[in-house]
Amino acid sequence: MGRSSEINWPDFDHPENCTIHVRNQLDVDASPSSVWACLVDATRWPDWYLHASDVVMLEEAGATLQFNSRFRWKTMPNLPSGLRSA
Repeated sequence: MGRSSEINWPDFDHPENCTIHVRNQLDVDASPSSVWACLVDATRWPDWYLHASDVVMLEEAGATLQFNSRFRWKTMPNLPSGLRSA
């Protein structure tokens, strides 16, 4: 595809400056627009992402994330005792 896989991290988020850094990557046989449609449909994340639950949109704008959308969600609910997601 000719795209660079290099990420231009802001200094404060660069993996070398983080105590913990996690990266997920997945190759999907779908168009970018199809993938994007899934990503912005926040209330359906639990349908395809095991660690997403309780997605609640905080505005009446609907389930599709847009600029300045506000929502709450839970992730990684099954962490071992003593570990909590941020």
